[in-house]
Amino acid sequence: MMKYKQLEVASQSCALVLMGDFNHPNICWVSSMARHVWSRWFLQYAEDNFLTQVVEEPTRWGVLLDLVLTNRNGLVRNVKVGGSLGCSEHEMVGSRS
Repeated sequence: MMKYKQLEVASQSCALVLMGDFNHPNICWVSSMARHVWSRWFLQYAEDNFLTQVVEEPTRWGVLLDLVLTNRNGLVRNVKVGGSLGCSEHEMVGSRS
């Protein structure tokens, strides 16, 4: 629960972009549903703190694991997924204006 408190504090920033491999493969960001308790908590905290997830394509083995969360619409646009960096199993995530 401590990491969610940190997320809550960070989301109060004027402009926040939070990126990483959050390991919540069972969250459906389109319908705001999750099958597992930890994923439901994560989804609820993101929603409670007005964070929007902007990656729309799978990033590892057909699952959306690498997320880009932001607290302002339009702060991150044109997110592209593709290619890998080195020996990583994850796809690269980038934004092109």
